[in-house]
Parts: sequence; C-alpha cells; structure tokens
Amino acid sequence: MDVSGLTLFQGIKKKMDWLTQRQSVLAENISNANTPGYSSRDLKAPDFRSLVKEVPQVAVAATNAQHMQGIRRPTEFRAEQDNKKSPFEVTINENTVSLEQQLLKVSETQADYRLITNLYSQHMSMMKMAVGRQPG
Repeated sequence: MDVSGLTLFQGIKKKMDWLTQRQSVLAENISNANTPGYSSRDLKAPDFRSLVKEVPQVAVAATNAQHMQGIRRPTEFRAEQDNKKSPFEVTINENTVSLEQQLLKVSETQADYRLITNLYSQHMSMMKMAVGRQPG
C-alpha cells in the first residue's frame, strides 16, 4: 500500500527527516563542546502550515437535518515567536555550547521522534483496517 501521496504521511516523513538532521546537528554541537570559538547550532523547524495550505479545502455540509452546526470561536491564546537568540552559556574561549542545553534538546528530539513513529504506526493500522487487512 503506497501512502506516500497522502498529506499526513508526507508531513510525518518531513518531520522525521527534520528530527534526524537535528539529532545530527546536536551531536556535532556536543562533540565540539571544547572547541574554542565554536557556536552551537540548531535547525530551523519546518513550516508545516505551508504543507497544510497546499491541501485543497473540503467543504463541510450538513447532510441531515439533525446535524449540529459548527461554531467557530476566537482563540484565547496566541503563540509568540521568541526572538531571543542569546546563548545559554558562553565560556572563556567564547564557545557557546552548553552541554546541559544540548542534552535537553537531544532528549526533546528523541521524544518527538517516538511520538511521530507512534503516530505513523497508528495511522498505518487505521489504513489497513479501512482496506480490510488485519493490523499488525
């Protein structure tokens, strides 16, 4: 079953690729923790909004008089971009790698990867059920 054309699976693949590359960059930061003048790096997170905007919109229609009408409420919370790019810690040799911060990012990346692989697995099981195959 080829699911590579489905938007959800394209997004999952894109996120997994990004997480893999981020893990590599973080490992490089950790390996250069004692290199004088080395600045820690991180990958810019992919923009999934652009991926979602590429998907054609499907109009929702009430096909039964008993269907409830949706209500769109304004969002109470807004995410703001954190523009503070100051390093967590700068050493005497002007190295900006903080092992604690890098290890936190590595652990965050691992947790995100586990979440994405679980999401992939669950959606594949649902797809198999939909076509009549036993998931597993």
